[in-house]
Amino acid sequence: MGSSETTRNTSFNLKNFHNHYIRNYKFILPDNNWLIWFIGFVEGDGAILCKNGRPHFVLTQKEGAILYHIKEVLGFGHVKFYLTSSGGYYRYIVSDVRSIKTLSLLFNGNLVLEHRINQLKKWYEIFSLNSEFISLAVLPTLNDTWLSGFTDAEGCFNVNITSRRNTVSGYRISLRFLLDQKNGEMILEHIKILFNFGKVSLRGGTNEVYRFTIDSFKGLINVRDYFLMYPLRTKKAISFAKWNEVYTMRLNKEHLDQKGLNKIKIISKEINKNNRESTKTGSANIK
Repeated sequence: MGSSETTRNTSFNLKNFHNHYIRNYKFILPDNNWLIWFIGFVEGDGAILCKNGRPHFVLTQKEGAILYHIKEVLGFGHVKFYLTSSGGYYRYIVSDVRSIKTLSLLFNGNLVLEHRINQLKKWYEIFSLNSEFISLAVLPTLNDTWLSGFTDAEGCFNVNITSRRNTVSGYRISLRFLLDQKNGEMILEHIKILFNFGKVSLRGGTNEVYRFTIDSFKGLINVRDYFLMYPLRTKKAISFAKWNEVYTMRLNKEHLDQKGLNKIKIISKEINKNNRESTKTGSANIK
């Protein structure tokens, strides 16, 4: 999604991928919700690469389970662990021609971000594929799973507890939903429109990284409803579940007594710990 292209406000079209997958694989065809989640996850965390004139696809995560899950559902690629001084990370790697062509058919005409479309175009320039390359972007909605996948890659749920003398408990409990994306002002503004709340800002001290934030309790209703309808699939699902528990406690005013406040403090620490374990890591360079 970007200013230099025409954006079509249509749904994702997976017909070409379906036909190809059924003809060429003996595995169960992944359902559309999973496939669109995967596209969103890839647009946030994936690398659509060309190395030495050959296409490669890489997903890098601290969390190995989600990459093994992707490999199992798609039925191709391999997962590799890289040991580092800080612990290590995992990569899901696809490099064989057959599987790259399969991914090409899934992504073609179903990508949202302009730089991802440009990366995919290089694959099409290398391969002679039966389908025509589609340079137009899709606009995601709150009725599909793209944002769930994108949030698994780029999102964060947190709870802040700050001292506030003019409150009953002496503390203010605030919940936030965050999305970060380099050069992502356009897509984040679109997500802001979808939720009808929030703000988009350029993060200071970063190289064009934009942040979408919702911290209004009223505005978070739609966020909560969306992720209950279209669940996350990484460890961020744990953070959301705990975040939603705090949301419900605040809705029921349980945060106003000491027992509830103490419970929220514990949950907040658990969310922070889980968020650290879900931090992005590693470059996309293939080793």
